[in-house]
Amino acid sequence: MSLFEKVFLCFYMPAAFVSCASWLPPDWQPIRPGSLAGPLAVFRVFLPDHTTCLPRLRSWLSPDELDRASRYRQAADQHRFSCARGWLRLLVSAYTGQQPGQVRITIGPNQKPELDPATGWHVNVSHAGSWVLIGIARRPIGVDVEEIRPDFPAADLLPSTFSPSEQQYITSVTEPQRRFYQLWTRKEALVKATGQGLGNDPAAIPCLDGQHRASASAIGQPGYWAVRSFDLAGSYSAAVASNDLSDRPEFYTLTPDSLCRLASATQYTLSC
Repeated sequence: MSLFEKVFLCFYMPAAFVSCASWLPPDWQPIRPGSLAGPLAVFRVFLPDHTTCLPRLRSWLSPDELDRASRYRQAADQHRFSCARGWLRLLVSAYTGQQPGQVRITIGPNQKPELDPATGWHVNVSHAGSWVLIGIARRPIGVDVEEIRPDFPAADLLPSTFSPSEQQYITSVTEPQRRFYQLWTRKEALVKATGQGLGNDPAAIPCLDGQHRASASAIGQPGYWAVRSFDLAGSYSAAVASNDLSDRPEFYTLTPDSLCRLASATQYTLSC
């Protein structure tokens, strides 16, 4: 690339500004009807607790979602998808007043679930191992969770996925897996928020602590984006991204009891 091209890209192409940091472990709260009062919330679901809830969760899925669930070969994958999508529908119903089965969820670029813009809400979902993570916000949002697997060949992905400085950060400790997943979830959450997907050059997506300027084409959208890491539980790393993380989200744990309470409620009063 010539000097002229570099100067042109720097000053004339849309830029994205990315802020990355880590949060202290969240204070996960139980959910109650009427408690959803903020413009940004993150929910976690422990899948083994919801086996007996699966028929009810599946009853809210659309025919397309049921068909998609049936295409998974493993029963665990069918359970994971059905539980995640059923809970998403119930939560959206709590925010919008719709019945769970009537919530309209479309699939946008890179398989990102999207709500009708008239609702004023954005959603994102991620799942790994025994956990599902759901984000709901007034602004575009992306969430990602990954199980930290000691046997995963992370070193094979470093050259193609991370910049030299990111690779140095990962490999400078004796147990690099946790740092690998910390940065990986940041990249995933960010491009899920923008709808971009990792694309052809994931190394161009900044994820180290601090402030970064990046090409909007690499991120997916121009503007300011904030990415925050947090521990979901034990050996799970997670991140949330949005163009507005001025306030820390509310963090909720979803249980079978909370499912029954939300499903039984007929009205939801939100202050936002």
